[in-house]
Amino acid sequence: MRFRTRLMLASGLAAGLAVGPSAAVTAAPPAIPSQEEAWRASTKEEARTAGTKDLATMLLTEKDLPAQYARVEQDPFASVRDDLFGRTGKACTLPIDVRRSVHAVFRTEVRNTLDLESLVEVITEPGADAARALVERARALPGKCAKVETPRHTIFVRPAVMDRIGDSSAALRVTVWVKAASSPTNYVDVVEAELAVAAKRNRAVTVVLLGFYPTHAATPARVLRTAVARLR
Repeated sequence: MRFRTRLMLASGLAAGLAVGPSAAVTAAPPAIPSQEEAWRASTKEEARTAGTKDLATMLLTEKDLPAQYARVEQDPFASVRDDLFGRTGKACTLPIDVRRSVHAVFRTEVRNTLDLESLVEVITEPGADAARALVERARALPGKCAKVETPRHTIFVRPAVMDRIGDSSAALRVTVWVKAASSPTNYVDVVEAELAVAAKRNRAVTVVLLGFYPTHAATPARVLRTAVARLR
């Protein structure tokens, strides 16, 4: 299925179609605002507060990442990221409250579209206890949510090995099967994600690498370690 899917995707791109899993989702947009829309709305609101502005100065920059990554406004894998982060209260997602967070999105510039990747960083400031709870929530996901069904994806969550970073940390490897817009039992592509989260004092930082292959241009542990070092 994977080889055939890759061939179909490449043929679609040659015909001028949209890139990757977002193409399948675009045909059937969700009834609720996307995480991207929620983030944009919250950014406008929270930009007025000194605290959020201060958090924004701690975000990763292009200098912190491999040369392939460039800062962009929109994540090419936004629909997948939406289901991984979700909204506060969903049992099988990381409860990142967009009203109290800042984020940065990077993507690779590559000749072969199948090598496309994105890197998303989210910094929250929920307090020390809540920051540690976010890490524990991530660590518990493989046991509680090894397989998750959403309207757009089938998500498989597995633990990943990573040395401790910050006060506490956890890492996950996630495989996302992208459902066809016309049939939830058919799949049009597979997206591989690596996710790492750490708490440092009253803040938490989450890093997500997304792409079509299990190995990405950046290493989640190295990116997370750099991100935690930037927290003040």
